[in-house]
Amino acid sequence: MASIEALLVDDEAPAREELRYLLREHPDIRVAAEAEDGIAALEAYRAHPTDLVFLDIQIPGIQGIDLAATFSLMAEPPLIVFVTAFDSYAVRAFELNALDYLLKPISAERFAGTARRIRETFSDRGGKYQDYLRGLRALVEGYGDPSAGEGPASGSGDGACSNCLTIYKDGRYQPLLFKKISCLKAEGGSTRVFSESGDYLLPRPLQDFLDVLPADAFFHAHRSFIVNLGFVQHIDLWINGALQLEMKHVAESVPVSRGRVKELKRRMNMQ
Repeated sequence: MASIEALLVDDEAPAREELRYLLREHPDIRVAAEAEDGIAALEAYRAHPTDLVFLDIQIPGIQGIDLAATFSLMAEPPLIVFVTAFDSYAVRAFELNALDYLLKPISAERFAGTARRIRETFSDRGGKYQDYLRGLRALVEGYGDPSAGEGPASGSGDGACSNCLTIYKDGRYQPLLFKKISCLKAEGGSTRVFSESGDYLLPRPLQDFLDVLPADAFFHAHRSFIVNLGFVQHIDLWINGALQLEMKHVAESVPVSRGRVKELKRRMNMQ
């Protein structure tokens, strides 16, 4: 069997070193890259996709479960092994749906079982890999549902917040009210949200937010920007009849596509 390339994602260097040490007994699984936060992990994967990701749940930037959700939407997601310090009660969701999880500290015997499962799933693309994909997607969609085990609320599903997004801040998930959001900007396959309380990177494409945000308050100014019209400070003339917006809580100017200028003028009651 061909070697399996792995990405190690953990904000603690000793934890990554522990994984490298355990992998010495499994030379067919090769460490191709490492990352210490979610954003760096996503960038590393996009630069060099790997077959496998060892993913800590609690990492800076994009949280582990959100990063897993991003991976799950890819055409051929990598195998994901969650690494967690959660107690056994909270880990039930991972036990039911993930390829595998490793509870810190990791024993060599437990790791050997994980390596065996990785090999079996990697070599059976039509059967076990497809079962893994279904489990992964069920996990990221149901995370935070009490029936799926303990975990942070995701803010999605039937109980979704009708007037907010859910962001991760200071070690917990928190609602961010739409009325507090100034602007959303596409950054690759992710979206940066600018608000009164700061800016946050969410692992979802900008297009996903068009059906979520209230249409009476938000305006799709450009393919890369959605703005809250209540946060417009002033509007400047730009080249070729286009406009650009200066927004509260956003350092850069926001372009308005020429094809959307007329709609903006109508929405802003411009004469």
